[in-house]
Amino acid sequence: MNGLPLTAIQVDGEILSSWLDRTAALHGVQRHHLLKWVNCSHLKGALIDGLLSREDTAAIAWMMRVNETQVAAKTHGWLGAHLYEVTTPHRLRIQCAKCSARLMKAYGETVNIKEWSEAWRIRCSFCGGILTQRGEEQFRQELEWYWYTSILDSADRASAILDEKIRRIVSRASRDGGTQQQHPEQTLSSLFPEYILSQFTHLDATLYRPRPRLASISFSTRLFLLAAAGAQTFEGARRARYLLNVWQENRAVHNRAKKKKHARTANPSLRNNVNLRLRRVQSQINV
Repeated sequence: MNGLPLTAIQVDGEILSSWLDRTAALHGVQRHHLLKWVNCSHLKGALIDGLLSREDTAAIAWMMRVNETQVAAKTHGWLGAHLYEVTTPHRLRIQCAKCSARLMKAYGETVNIKEWSEAWRIRCSFCGGILTQRGEEQFRQELEWYWYTSILDSADRASAILDEKIRRIVSRASRDGGTQQQHPEQTLSSLFPEYILSQFTHLDATLYRPRPRLASISFSTRLFLLAAAGAQTFEGARRARYLLNVWQENRAVHNRAKKKKHARTANPSLRNNVNLRLRRVQSQINV
């Protein structure tokens, strides 16, 4: 018996779940029907993009008529268990709005790229645009406002440093036998200084749970945490924390407006309100 007679065209950088979804659509079924066919029905949701066993990888490779290396390259498996849990928002839907539209136009269906949801990235390497979490489209629009310029600069700087740290951890683990002998919270501490994390505990308690569910931290919180780390000073961390609080207040305003069936878009009145709040507390956030 051979694998599937027809598979979706592979897109450079596409994540495994996206490729399987598009292939399933060609056969008029859902992804879980394909996985059940090769005894991989236990791979539900984001698990398919995470740490696949050798048996699961082989089964999917046979079904899709490719080699195991090609399947593994479409997952986050290279990060290892601890880094995957700490740095990859596998429970969130993160995308690049510009590239998503481009891929939709080219292929006529949704295509998700692996790097969009990998290692706390905040920019798309294809177009350089800021990534967006589904449901937080308003946040991407607000980032274009001038008071976020320093936040983005700091976040970009920290993102590059974090990427280098992650690669060093993976390289060291490979030399030591292929495993990372750390718990997720220990890995987080190795990526971010204690004084940075302390600024965000009151905003997101998941940072300090015994086994923090870091994959559930929103994209906006991640970006401001990176901005605090990139600032490399206590004052800079306080400023990032404060602006995160401003964003959360804005989101609450938009949610209330949405309930009243108003459009959820950036508007001058909201911008003026935020400007007023910022002027009132400027002395608290100066760096």
